[in-house]
Amino acid sequence: MVVNPWSPNHWAGASSTGSAVATAAGLSTASLGTDTGGSIRTPCTVNAVTGLKPTWGRVSVHGAFVMAPSLDSIGPMARSGEDAYHVMQAIAGPDVNDPTAVRAAVPDYAVGPPEVKGTRIGFDPEGTLDAVEPEVAQVVRDALGAFEGLGADIREVSLPSTMGLAAAWGAYAGAEAAVVYAETFPSRFAEYGLFMRQLLGSGYAVSGIDISRIENERRVFVGMLAAHFEDLDLVVLSVLPVADATLDRFTRLLYDSDELPNTFRFTAPFNFSGNPMITLPGGFDGSGVPIGLQLVARHLDEPLLARAGRAFQSATNWHLRRPPVCAQARVVAARVSHSRSSQRVIALRIVALR
Repeated sequence: MVVNPWSPNHWAGASSTGSAVATAAGLSTASLGTDTGGSIRTPCTVNAVTGLKPTWGRVSVHGAFVMAPSLDSIGPMARSGEDAYHVMQAIAGPDVNDPTAVRAAVPDYAVGPPEVKGTRIGFDPEGTLDAVEPEVAQVVRDALGAFEGLGADIREVSLPSTMGLAAAWGAYAGAEAAVVYAETFPSRFAEYGLFMRQLLGSGYAVSGIDISRIENERRVFVGMLAAHFEDLDLVVLSVLPVADATLDRFTRLLYDSDELPNTFRFTAPFNFSGNPMITLPGGFDGSGVPIGLQLVARHLDEPLLARAGRAFQSATNWHLRRPPVCAQARVVAARVSHSRSSQRVIALRIVALR
C-alpha cells in the first residue's frame, strides 16, 4: 500500500497514487498518471501535487495499461504547473500507434505570461458547494479570491448536474473494462482485488439499454458544458467534497454505493466529457492533509490551463509546501554529507525512515 507522505493515517489517492506520492516526497521531479474517473486528480489533491488531466486523446495511450478506453487519459503530475507543462510538452501529440490520439498540432505551453486578467471563470455556488465539507468549500472560496485579485472575471453560473454521470460511472467504466479484461475475468476472479471485482461485475450486470441511457446522458452533459464555454473560459470546482479523508473513512465511502456518486461527482463526469482539467494545491485541512481545487477548460485549451495554473501559483504558496518525509530526507542528506562512513549512515537512515 502507498502511504500518504503528509499523514500515514490518511488516504493517498486512487490508482495513480504511487506517481503522486513519489513526486510529493521528492523522489521524482514529475511523474505520469492515468485518469479514468479521477486517478490523476484525487492523488494530486491529497498530496499537494499539481496534476493535469488532458483533453481525451491529447496524449497517446499506446503502451498504457488500458482500463476503460473512452474515459482513459494519461497526464503529468508535478510540484508546479510549470513543471507539469514541460512534461505535457513532451508527451502530447499524434501517434501512429494510437488512432484515437488527437492529430492537432501541439502548441508551446510555455508561451504567454502567467496571468488571468480578463479570463472569465465560472463558479456554480450551489453545484460546487452543496454537500461539500466546510474546509473544502473554503479552499474554493479562497481560490476564487486569488483569481479575482489577479484580475479574473468571476461569474456565477448554473452548471449541468454531474450526479447522474457520477452514479453511472461504475457501470459504464465496468462495461468497457469487462471488454478489456475478457481474457482474465471472470476466469481468474480470485486474483482481482475487491474494487476491480466489483467494477467488472457491474460491467457484466449492466444492460445494453442502460448503457444507451448513459450514452444519452453523456451527450447531453457534453453539449450543455460546451454551451457554457461560449461565455466562459474556465470553470472552478472542488476535487473531493470531503476533507480529513482517513483510510477508514475513505474505504467506507469507496464501497458505499450511496456515497460514491457524491464522492466523485467533480471528477468522473469530466472523463465522460473529455475536457482538460488542472488540479492545484489550495490549502490544508485540520489534520494537515492537503486539499486541492480544479479548473476545467474547453477541449484542447491546455495552454489556458497552463497560464491560469502558473498565475495561481505565482500568488499562492501551497505548491511550495513539503510533506514531513521531505524534512526527514533532508536530515538524512545532511548527516550523510558530514559522515566518513556514508554508506553505513545511508543504510541506517533508510531503515529508520521505513
